[in-house]
Order: sequence, then C-alpha cells, then structure tokens
Amino acid sequence: MILGSGAPIVDVSRVLHAEAQYNHGFAGTRGRIVIGGSVRDAYINTDTTLLAPTLDDRHDQYYSLYGQAEYELVRHVRIVGAARYDESDLSDAQLSPKAAIVFSPNPRQSFRFSVNRAFQTPSILHYFIGVPAAPPADFSALEAGLRASPLGPALAGVPNGQLFTNSAAVPVLVRGNSNLKVEHITSLEVGYSQQIGTRAAFTVDAYYSELSDFVTDILPGVNPVYAPWTAPPEVPEPVRATVESVVRDQLAAAGQPVAAAGLTRLQDGTTAIVLSLGNAGQAREGGIEVGGYFRISDALELDGNYTWFNADVDASSLIPGTVVLPNTPTHKANFGIAYRSRWGLDARLGLRVVSAYDWAAGTFAGRIPRSQTVDASAGYIVGGNVRLHAVVTNLFDQKRYYFYGGSVIGRRLLAGMTAHF
Repeated sequence: MILGSGAPIVDVSRVLHAEAQYNHGFAGTRGRIVIGGSVRDAYINTDTTLLAPTLDDRHDQYYSLYGQAEYELVRHVRIVGAARYDESDLSDAQLSPKAAIVFSPNPRQSFRFSVNRAFQTPSILHYFIGVPAAPPADFSALEAGLRASPLGPALAGVPNGQLFTNSAAVPVLVRGNSNLKVEHITSLEVGYSQQIGTRAAFTVDAYYSELSDFVTDILPGVNPVYAPWTAPPEVPEPVRATVESVVRDQLAAAGQPVAAAGLTRLQDGTTAIVLSLGNAGQAREGGIEVGGYFRISDALELDGNYTWFNADVDASSLIPGTVVLPNTPTHKANFGIAYRSRWGLDARLGLRVVSAYDWAAGTFAGRIPRSQTVDASAGYIVGGNVRLHAVVTNLFDQKRYYFYGGSVIGRRLLAGMTAHF
C-alpha cells in the first residue's frame, strides 16, 4: 500500500537473463582475456497501481558487451584494461572503460593504481511511476477569491468552478520522467598491500571520485514535460500571465509551496499538481581505507579496519528544493578478535564504531547518532560433518538506527545447524 494516498500496490514482474563468456590465456601465463555479452528482458505489470496506464504491462530489453585483458608487461608489472558497452530501451548507450596497473616487487607486496568510469541507470519507477501523491486539492476558495478580485472580469468567460478544470478536486500526482539521464561516476584508486611473515598483513587504499547527474527526489517543477500551469483559453491574452502569476503567488502565500511549483497541465490539457524527478547535481568524494590482521597464535587472531570518507556537493548544481547528502559517516571502524580451536570450536567478538552523520532521502531527513555496537558469533563442529552455529548482533541490545525513517534495531539472535554429506 502507498502510505501517502492509501492506494493498493500490485507487482507482477520477472527477469529473463542470458549471458555468454569466453576466457583465454596467451603468451604462456603472462596474459589472459575475457570476452562476454548478455541479453536481458525485464517484464513488469502493476495493474496501473504504480505505473501510468499507458506505460504499464511492459517489457524492456537490456544488452551488453564486455571485455577485459590482463598482461604481464615486464617482470613484476601487470596491466589490466577493460571496457563494457551497455544499451537498453530506457537510456542512451553507455561505454564504461577501466585501466589498472599492478606492481608486485615480490609475492608479499603490491602497489595498485586504477581509473574507471561507470554509470547507474534509474529504476523503472523513476521513469514511469504514475500514482496519486495525496487526495485531490480543493481550489474552490482560490477560484472564488480570484473572481472577487480585480481579475474577476478576465475570468468571466471561464465556467464557474472550472478555472482549474475541476477546481473542487485538482489531482495531486506523482509522475515519472522518461527523459532521465543515467548517473555517472569517474574514479581514481590507489592501493598498497603487504604480507608480513605468516602472521600479519595489512592494506591501504585511497580513492577519489567525481559524480554527476543525480536523480532528484520526487519534487514539483523539476520535470520540463510538466510546465507551469497556464490559464484557460477563455482568459484574454493580455491578462493571462497576470492570472498565472497571481495563482502561484496566492498558493505560496497560503503555505502551499508544492502546489505553487507543481501546478501544471497534463498532456490532455487538464489541471493537476505534479511531482516528478529530474537530473541535477555534481559532487566530489574521496576516502581512505585501512585494514589488516595479526595472528597472535594458531588459534587466536586480531583484525580491524578503518574508513575515512569525505564528500563535497556543489550546491549551485542542484535544483532548488533538492537535498543531496552522501548518507555515509565520515569515520567508520571495525575491530575483532577470533578464536579457532583444533577441536572444532570457533568464536568471534567484534566492535563496530560509526560516527554521527546527516541523512536525507525523500521526505526523510535527520541526524544519525554515533554508535558503538558489539556483535558475537560462535560455532562448533559435532561428529565431523555437523556444525552448530549462532550469531548475535547488537549483543547489548542498544537501540540503533542506520538510516532516517527506518526501524530501530535491537538485539538479534540467529542460530542454525549445517550438515555435510
């Protein structure tokens, strides 16, 4: 059910996917190529509960070709080149290239550098959703006020109650945007890994990315297909712009900014308030990730990782009313101690630490508080082929939530048995 309007939801969908891949080595063990392709047919039918009637019960096709080549250029230096070509009924053709170089002066040490470009396609709902956003709006009082104002004579030719087609019941709708572009990301990554003896290892990775063409939240006035509302043809041309401007100003003054920005005419000429989606925004993000482990003994091991993240959104590239946040904490770390015995017992105790961060997605926006959470797991092998195991997340039953508008999560215990034959 759609919470905003109470309307039911029906979703009958399926995906048929076929893929072929070819692998081949060359120049002895120095090189390898991978070539492949795929075809996908995605079907969806919502019985007009989610998609607009003329766009429902649909099949969409997706096609891709990809290839990757690896080659040991000189001793200790390996290069990788890859590319993927995607085409579909829903978006323009996309080429996603990638290049990388790996320098391994010895088997225990390596340096990596890569650059790649990728994309993310909007969902079917982004393209074609068509549902009521709220009950119809009553603009009867607004029309009556205009008729009683100095603009009244200009509205004399418009039948009473029809300034907004049906002024007592103006539909409030969510409509998709079939002209949405895909979101793009271009990334640079560098990394280093080191094995220290037989008991320890660590990795350090850093990355920088540029992102563009975000799909906006559902907002009024962002889809050019739904232009600002125009007065009926019965209104004389010299005062049409004035009537349109006064209508928007009156709605805004009455505390209805969504109606003021979203009032439009549908393709059939009728009046509606439409919320839709668009493309806007540019951002830069970067981060550092460090991880490693240390074996205290054959049975006991320590492990941990830390991530630092930073993002900068260009506010001038956003559509007014759009809020774009990375929804990711600046600092995140995990630490653990694990035990594994020769008698089939294994156990792990872990601590997850996350810094506070702001969250925004649609109508949900707020602050996610910092948190420290302890998890535990254990297992025991019985008879050589049966393993009993249990996992406890949030061991101390602290009240946590990880996205705004989501559930508050407490302790969770999962137990099970696995048998091998």
